[in-house]
Amino acid sequence: YYVIKNVFEKVMGAFKESNAYVEALNLADITLGKNAEGAKAYAEQVERLAGINQVEWLTNLGTMNQMFTGFGVGADQAAHMSQQLTQLAYDIQSAYNAADLTEVMRRLQSGITGEVEGMRRYGVDLTNASMKEYLHARGIETKVSALSQAQKAMVRYNMIMESTSNIQGDLARTIATPANALRILSNQVSIASRYFGQLVSVIATAVIPIMQAV
Repeated sequence: YYVIKNVFEKVMGAFKESNAYVEALNLADITLGKNAEGAKAYAEQVERLAGINQVEWLTNLGTMNQMFTGFGVGADQAAHMSQQLTQLAYDIQSAYNAADLTEVMRRLQSGITGEVEGMRRYGVDLTNASMKEYLHARGIETKVSALSQAQKAMVRYNMIMESTSNIQGDLARTIATPANALRILSNQVSIASRYFGQLVSVIATAVIPIMQAV
């Protein structure tokens, strides 16, 4: 019973990984539209070169893109900004040795929406006073309150990217360190489970309708 139970759990876990992959592709198609194919091709490269699970990558990318387009940012620009911030999340995780990538993404998303506390941990000040100074330094005298949601999101994005320029690329620079090697190994196990789950899903597709009928 113990052996059968554990084998069944592993098979179902692989099946769930496969389903998560399908859902991530679907999310990319829905949120990115015409930019989806390019985003999925890039995710495949990231997975192949850095061992980053493209399910996690595409889910974070799609969520970030949906937020930008919801603010009114153009589709092409939203896709580019989302990709850069998703990549930055992995670099921040690497630089700060953060255990939870979801928390890093949450802080980035909250920073884009105007919540300042989360990004202060990473040395990014997104207060209205800092935004005003940022605009003034570039010869823009418009009040922060007069900016649209899309404009505010783009200003915060630029401030985040400029303030974290020293962190960007950290995962690639330190990919061989034990901490990053363990993260990559964990991702590779999930990737292997996903491939196995794709085989299981073929069988499940044939068996589930029979079970439903019974």
